[in-house]
Amino acid sequence: MATAPRIINVLTVIDTETLLNKYQNETTTEATPATIEDSVAQATIHMIASTGDSINGSDSYELNVKGYVDDNVRWRAVSISENTVNKVEFYNFIKSNDNEPKVINQPEEIPSSTGNYWQATLIKEGTETYHWSFKIKDRSGKASVYLNWDPYITVKNP
Repeated sequence: MATAPRIINVLTVIDTETLLNKYQNETTTEATPATIEDSVAQATIHMIASTGDSINGSDSYELNVKGYVDDNVRWRAVSISENTVNKVEFYNFIKSNDNEPKVINQPEEIPSSTGNYWQATLIKEGTETYHWSFKIKDRSGKASVYLNWDPYITVKNP
């Protein structure tokens, strides 16, 4: 008997203070976010999945998960201060290369009373590169900076 698709929750913790210090003088908009260099992303962005869902542990700026076709991945973002000083909000997801294998479908934003999240369905095993765009907002809700980075997702059957 087949099992129902599972939910793989991914919490993305972002060091907003460090990113604001580095990118505060750049002119960014929602349409033209600044791109975070890999070395900076490695130090400031941490995607965390449950131990049973991660391939080689969590806490990386890249995502390696175990899952079957039709399982769902849900991404949420939070600042390292738990959104008390600055708030992080994903606003765009772009697949990097149409020539790469399609590992997930195009994610969509899902409204939730506990905070919006983005969800995609696993299509097959493999690795795919994508771009996450997010904004860092101050306490009043005003966007301070728009940024993006290009992680990849690796999916393997458990």
